[in-house]
Amino acid sequence: MGATKAIAQWIANTSLSDIPPEAKKTAEIGCFDCLGVLIAASTQPHGKIFLRYIEDLGGKPEVAIVPTGFRTAVSN
Repeated sequence: MGATKAIAQWIANTSLSDIPPEAKKTAEIGCFDCLGVLIAASTQPHGKIFLRYIEDLGGKPEVAIVPTGFRTAVSN
């Protein structure tokens, strides 16, 4: 079995109760940290340039760009 398949099976067979509380807390902190960085970057000049670039690419509205709500293709 390949590594990707093994990891996918482990994820599919793992329930929330199998995950230690410390790991859940670490994941929670990481997610909130990432969201904070996304929001902060969106107000910076380079973040605005990046958003304009993504808007110019267009694409099917599959995912939202945080925190603007602009929707674009997953590949973007």
